[in-house]
Amino acid sequence: MGQACETRAVERTAGWYLGAWNATDAAERWQLLRATWSDDGRFEDPLIRLTGREAMAHHMRRCQQRYADRRYLLRRCTLIAHQGFQLEWSMVDGRGREILAGGDVGRLDALGRIERLVAYYLARGGQRARNTAWNQAGPRLFGATLLHDGGNDRDDAAPGPATPPSVPVQALALPA
Repeated sequence: MGQACETRAVERTAGWYLGAWNATDAAERWQLLRATWSDDGRFEDPLIRLTGREAMAHHMRRCQQRYADRRYLLRRCTLIAHQGFQLEWSMVDGRGREILAGGDVGRLDALGRIERLVAYYLARGGQRARNTAWNQAGPRLFGATLLHDGGNDRDDAAPGPATPPSVPVQALALPA
């Protein structure tokens, strides 16, 4: 598969994954997670670690109950070597104001589903916040030479393939 095809497949998976975060209907969320999250997929951020699709669905439901008026927008999706990817996203309120920005670095399984995902949160100005999950887990996921940015906490890498800014994930087609 060529890199352009791989990039589109990762962007589709990323859109469906963020769509699962936005889905208020449990059946729709489960459909999206079945398409994007491996049975034993692992998730971690600075606050929680969990394993499995059911645990992820439960976590998403709890977050939606707590933050009912908030939605995720995909800002950028970058393909990384060895079935890896990096997402940048924004959480917006009901008026479209950005509440939180962050990203995920992850790895896909052989079926193109997420098998490991580590979330990080961005500080003001788009810089990675110090001591985030990214700083500890990014190099472990893909090898220090692939993603390590020289020890600084800024994202100085050249931008990779990007989705248009502020693409609402609801606009992406659902999996069959």
